[in-house]
Amino acid sequence: MKIATTIILTAGATSAFTFDEYQVKFGKSYATDAELSLRKQLFTQRATAVADHNARDERLYTKTLNHLSDRTKTELQQIKGLDKAMLHHQMSLRTKISTSNTATIEDLRGFPDSLDWREKNVITPVKNQGECGSCWTFASAETIESHMAIQTGMLQELSEQFILDCTPNPHECGGSGGCGGGTAELAYDRLTKLGGIPSEWEYPYVSALGNSSTCHGLPLSREQAHSGAVSAAANITGYWHTTTNSYADLLMALVTKGPLAISVDAGAWHDYSGGIFDGGNKTNPDLDHLVQLVGYGVDQGESYWLVRNSWTPYWGEKGFIRLKRYDPLKGEKASCGTDVTPLDGNGCAGGPSTVQVCGQSGVLFDGVYPLL
Repeated sequence: MKIATTIILTAGATSAFTFDEYQVKFGKSYATDAELSLRKQLFTQRATAVADHNARDERLYTKTLNHLSDRTKTELQQIKGLDKAMLHHQMSLRTKISTSNTATIEDLRGFPDSLDWREKNVITPVKNQGECGSCWTFASAETIESHMAIQTGMLQELSEQFILDCTPNPHECGGSGGCGGGTAELAYDRLTKLGGIPSEWEYPYVSALGNSSTCHGLPLSREQAHSGAVSAAANITGYWHTTTNSYADLLMALVTKGPLAISVDAGAWHDYSGGIFDGGNKTNPDLDHLVQLVGYGVDQGESYWLVRNSWTPYWGEKGFIRLKRYDPLKGEKASCGTDVTPLDGNGCAGGPSTVQVCGQSGVLFDGVYPLL
């Protein structure tokens, strides 16, 4: 699909921005009259919602029409890919973290007011997962890229496709891995057993249209110049996770270790354009997307988390979103909601019936980074 620059639709602009113009600007074409009618209906509904939101004086962020504005809810769900059932299954198997290893709010005093890992040359360009539910492979690979760059000074793109093709979901929790979803923990466990991950150049991404390919290149050879074999560009020895719903742990890991893969509810992100996002479902958040946390800061008195997405650089703020951050050092308290369907899908019986999820879009729930 050809993607054009996103266009912010302001209040009252619905009549000026027609569906015909939308098709031209975003390179849209539809197979049948029935599909054309459906897409036009979806476009009209979202154009109205965008205009209404942007007309609010008190808003912290703006919405826009973009390449996702004619998608159905089912299609929008497919471009995420966090296997929530697998996430909660793996969390139930974790060893309890001792309190001595858990950060406290007092530990954060003296930290800088802002941090942006992009400024330290450890973040690769924003990517595009396409129609495959492979967000989990992108966030996992991107976070390895960052930690490898922090440790070695060398930043290179690593293969999401290798994770996608070569990581089964052994418990079939809500899916089967691949474009059906997974988690960072699942990816890092598998890469540890396989001996590492190859580069993007040796094992490129080919699943943008929604189909996984076949795992190849195993066993991985040691990285050698011009060998012609699929080799390990980075080695993984395991992973570490933050304490569930701990602001102090998440911020401590972000500052002292580097970017993290985080689980979020992205159900209201599709038309985000810019600003500090404070929308979505806070009562019953539904974790459905894996992204990369790369920083934090303050803008005109409003604190935020800086998050990298995998929906192209044409989405949001050049591929990034800023989430509302409730800073305990300022006396602020993050809202918490209850995920009432933590085991959506099949498998993983015996898991919790409900799960508490805290922070804007669930940002505090689960932070993971690789051990190299």
